[in-house]
Amino acid sequence: MATRLERREQQDAQRQRKAAASMDEARATNVFLVRHGQTDWNAEMRLQGQLDPPLNSLGVEQAEEVAAALADRPLDAVYSSDLTRAVQTARAVAGRRPGGQTLEVRTSPQLRERSLGVLQGLTIAEAAVQQPEALRLLRSHDPATSVPGGESPGAMRQRVVADIERICEQHRGQSILIVAHGGVLHHVYAHVCGHSYGGPITNASVHHIKVQPPKWALVQWNMGTDTASGDGGGGPHAAFGGGANEG
Repeated sequence: MATRLERREQQDAQRQRKAAASMDEARATNVFLVRHGQTDWNAEMRLQGQLDPPLNSLGVEQAEEVAAALADRPLDAVYSSDLTRAVQTARAVAGRRPGGQTLEVRTSPQLRERSLGVLQGLTIAEAAVQQPEALRLLRSHDPATSVPGGESPGAMRQRVVADIERICEQHRGQSILIVAHGGVLHHVYAHVCGHSYGGPITNASVHHIKVQPPKWALVQWNMGTDTASGDGGGGPHAAFGGGANEG
């Protein structure tokens, strides 16, 4: 007998197939979403938010593996959060296009991770000692609640959804790549499916949605490039920052 989670996933899949089928191929945009590769702060389980650490050596390797996995997939444009870890990952894919072509990476601050205010730069353990109330607020499920100096989940989702729709309006009938952050991808999933994703979103994971504003549909979540699992992913640290409230 199927579990409650399995039944929900089956129902989601049926709804998403119908949503995708209802779209006009000439007006819909295929969007491939990638979470950036690993940073040292991911490995240290340190909250990044909108601070700007670069990829570490494993993250660079992960970015190249994503580029190889997507090398034969036609893309009309590459977009990225303007934070360094996302831009580095996007440039790896943009520089490995069919026929030796290179695409421009177009950046947008609206695709940034959630601002975590006073918690940015702290590990979870440090936050529990130095900013316990802020950490409690971070873990709140209230979309209107923000950490001091930070951004609420509701405000983040609003800017992310609006920016992706803006981008898709410029690429009707095309395929594009967007490189962003764990929190961004969690909000995308929740916007598409109407409920939160049940697990972490690992570094360098690849996902596929279809957008014809205001319609959104999930085509495939976790496309299985194997860049952030097994020997290549750095174990549980590869998922840190990929939770809905970890930044």
